Amino acid sequence: MSVVVRRGVFIHFFSLFLLMGLSSSALAAKVSDLYKQEIPVNSQSESERQDAMGQALTNVLIKVTGQREALSLSQVRAAVQQPTFFVQSYSYHRDDQDGQRRQYLQVNFDEIAVNRLLRESNVAIWGTNRPTTLMWLAIEDKGSRQILSASAVLPQVMEGHFDTRGIPVILPLLDFEDSLSISAVDVWGLFADKLEAASQRYGADAILAGRLLKHGERYSGRLTFVFRGERYQADVPDLVAAGVASVASDLVAKNLAKHYAVTAGDFSEKPLLVVENIRSVEDYAALTNYLDKLTAVREVSVRKIQGSVIELELAIDGSVSQLSDALALGRALRAQPAHLDTVELELQNRLYYRWVAP
Repeated sequence: MSVVVRRGVFIHFFSLFLLMGLSSSALAAKVSDLYKQEIPVNSQSESERQDAMGQALTNVLIKVTGQREALSLSQVRAAVQQPTFFVQSYSYHRDDQDGQRRQYLQVNFDEIAVNRLLRESNVAIWGTNRPTTLMWLAIEDKGSRQILSASAVLPQVMEGHFDTRGIPVILPLLDFEDSLSISAVDVWGLFADKLEAASQRYGADAILAGRLLKHGERYSGRLTFVFRGERYQADVPDLVAAGVASVASDLVAKNLAKHYAVTAGDFSEKPLLVVENIRSVEDYAALTNYLDKLTAVREVSVRKIQGSVIELELAIDGSVSQLSDALALGRALRAQPAHLDTVELELQNRLYYRWVAP
């Protein structure tokens, strides 16, 4: 299932779950507007527009790379000081927020120019197809502990930050089935086995769990991110909701980007992709179009066609394992076992898939 991520992502996913009966397959989301950013402004003056465009480009770079470290590079810092070179278009609009009429500058950046900057700076790029993270938050407030639902203030604030970072996130339904598999005590304890068992029904790729003590409008505690059997942790040291959201989004984005963001290479690895069930010209066109949209794939060359099986040579950025990760997020190709008669040496660089797109 591929879902376009927009504002209100929690409600959007909940509706899908209710309509589809909580699909057991893993969720991956195609994130839209990675190269678009909106910044509040007080006026349309040239100086304020320049500052706002610099902030917008900063946000886009964080969103596209998954980490903040790239901002410290001299070439990237220089680009942020001259953001107009990367702007494709911009516009102003007004919107009501908290009962006040606010003005916003919306900037669309040139994807090719931004990616060129990152490649020249040797910074990895994270594509639009991204894994979904399921979030369990246990809060202790006035001596009482509970798992927060999507309607609570903190998850809503966190949703906004994750949306800004281009990270798909969902919350549990907290229905009767959830109550049988996990409790507030389990989430508070950050017990990985309990979290993973309770999360299976949602098919999410990763889990973010938190135990937070609420005092007034501030929170303190710990966050744990679970992905592929590994645990990554971050402390929450007496922060407001926005601060918690910032720590959480940094924790998730940084560790997911390690797996999915790819750095431009010299194409020293050229894996062979063997795809079966290509039965028409339309299937071939759909396959090559699908591969062309993957950030990891730079070039596609046909090596051999035999019946409904096609063998492609790929020039890729990043590693073969990162390519496999990217393919696993999609729903167009299903991994197949390697052919038994293939020489073991070839298996190291040969991937087998079946085309299953409608």
